[in-house]
Amino acid sequence: MKKRYIFIMSIMLTAVTAFSTFAGVLSPVQLTPERNYEPVVVLGSQLAEFAGTPIDQLFLFAYHEGSGWEVVPFQVDEYDSSTQNGLLDNSPDEQLVFLAQDIGDKVTLDEWIDDASAQSSIRYELDIVDSLNTESVDNAYVQGSVYLFKSTTLTADDRSPIHYITYDATNDRVEGQYYTMNFADSWYPQDITVTEENGGNGTDFFERFKARFFVMISGLLPLILEESFLVKQDVMTSPDPVIRLRRRIVMKLVTPDGQEYGEPFTFTYRHYPYFTLFSGKIDPRRDFGEGFPVKAVRMSYDLNESIISQQVKFYSGDSSGITNNGIPVDGQNDAGVNTDMLLNKPNWTMVTAQDGGFGTLLTINDVVFTRDSTVSDPYFQHLYYYDHAQNDSSTYPDFEGDYDTGDFNSYGDHGMYFESYLLWGVFDYKSTSYFLPANTSIQTAQTMFRNFQKPLYCRRSTQSYSVDVAPDVVGNVPTGFQFPQNYPNPFNLSTVIRLSLPQAEHSRLVIYNLNGRIIRTLLNGTLSAGKHTFHWDGKNEQGKTVGSGIYVASFETNTYHATRKLVLAK
Repeated sequence: MKKRYIFIMSIMLTAVTAFSTFAGVLSPVQLTPERNYEPVVVLGSQLAEFAGTPIDQLFLFAYHEGSGWEVVPFQVDEYDSSTQNGLLDNSPDEQLVFLAQDIGDKVTLDEWIDDASAQSSIRYELDIVDSLNTESVDNAYVQGSVYLFKSTTLTADDRSPIHYITYDATNDRVEGQYYTMNFADSWYPQDITVTEENGGNGTDFFERFKARFFVMISGLLPLILEESFLVKQDVMTSPDPVIRLRRRIVMKLVTPDGQEYGEPFTFTYRHYPYFTLFSGKIDPRRDFGEGFPVKAVRMSYDLNESIISQQVKFYSGDSSGITNNGIPVDGQNDAGVNTDMLLNKPNWTMVTAQDGGFGTLLTINDVVFTRDSTVSDPYFQHLYYYDHAQNDSSTYPDFEGDYDTGDFNSYGDHGMYFESYLLWGVFDYKSTSYFLPANTSIQTAQTMFRNFQKPLYCRRSTQSYSVDVAPDVVGNVPTGFQFPQNYPNPFNLSTVIRLSLPQAEHSRLVIYNLNGRIIRTLLNGTLSAGKHTFHWDGKNEQGKTVGSGIYVASFETNTYHATRKLVLAK
């Protein structure tokens, strides 16, 4: 299976035309390009009829016009556990994961993979649904389909020929399709590069993820840094990741004198080929002790000085619209940045290189603070942004959110910031970082922000080859000739022509104009028994595109002849 690199393009919604009535492909709504980055998750409870099946006997395929059946790489794992007994579990905790970019066309019941073992069992047709798309007609909102089945004859190479993501446990290094991320023996990433396949230059542009907590102790206001968290040695990772790597880290707070506070709390990274999702829950009452009132919390992403020469700009927005549009990241100042943010609502931030460089980092933050009901003091939520590389410690601390911490040397440090007299409550934190091509537009960022809140989901149906196969087909060999109408028809750029033969014969498939003149010969030779697919791209024998109008497709053998009208509309 060839590797398909999916690059962000402008938003393009394609409406569905009427479905084909002949056996083969049903035209789905097309995914918008931004949806290709997303995983599709199927819960074990949706796979009940395959419960108890050895996972190495499960196969996922998609059908694509012109190329036929292709393997869809997938992964089955327990969402909240690294244990795996080798059998599919029908609990909600079991999840089958694959990428939206690999979905194919929806097919009719006589289109079945050529494997006797698969045909002897049921298959699941998993229709991928996008509730945001309102451009559909009959099969509402279906974007495409994949097909899950059991086989005892296909091999492991037929199941997952490629890994979209890999993990080097020795060096704690994650490699996706578009990025690499190093943790350097810490719970937070310290090095990130965007690969050349995604418009990056392989340069590390990321300093570190920052977690900052200001607590009140005996009238003092000490700062807790990310280094203050003790990482326990139970970092759990998913075995043999194909689509998703899950890293769970359990931590405690430890003071410089070695005193530990609070119960262990957990942060989790879920790495996918094109993005990383980071989530956790922090309760200051538990994690920092009742005697440590929390005054301010900040979580942010700090870039490093490599971005200075790459004309990087900062953007941000939320459900109310664009809040910052093209702020230069230069390490000089942060003038003109709007730090307003809707309370307890997700937002997005983006830094993107204008002329190549590292690429684009788009982060969607969703932090919800649920305050303790006994606390009445109001709290404030801001966009945090600090771009000041002068090693100037005099700016610390300023509780307007405009300050640096750590090395006092920040480049486009951005994230979310909470402050109050007393932040007693629970922070539910979820941040998704996409690693995208350079110069990604704000329109793309807004679209992905919208998509993030309305993920794709599956609609399942159970199908049987032996029961539902068309009556004039035995196995994969038709009992007679078939020459259904081309689809789509009318067509613009290309149309699909299908035909079937009960035995091998010399065959001709020719396109004529209404004057009987040959426009294009698609076939002139012996054709084997079975189903065959051809495409006409509206061009003549010389490779030039013909004009709009009605054309005739003629299928002729020694014993059969039929024609169909083709309408080319531009």
